[in-house]
Amino acid sequence: MPNLPAQHRESEFGPLGNPRESRRQRELVLHLALGLKPWQPSPLPLDVTPLGVDQDEPPDYVAGPIQVAAWRQAQALQRELRAAVDTVT
Repeated sequence: MPNLPAQHRESEFGPLGNPRESRRQRELVLHLALGLKPWQPSPLPLDVTPLGVDQDEPPDYVAGPIQVAAWRQAQALQRELRAAVDTVT
């Protein structure tokens, strides 16, 4: 696990806070572990998090060239993560 600030770590008794907060913390930990900036989309699928991506064309609200590039980067990272999981399972 990456070296994260104390507020982003899990306690020895499990996730901190309520279940909704714990999910946000886990998503933040993943984001930080992958070296993503706060404004970059998550490589998690859209059906897992509304901040994720799918493998289709970027939606209309992803308009500017920087946003489209960030979406494409998240799509590529999602494909890498899926391939890594497929090789393990």
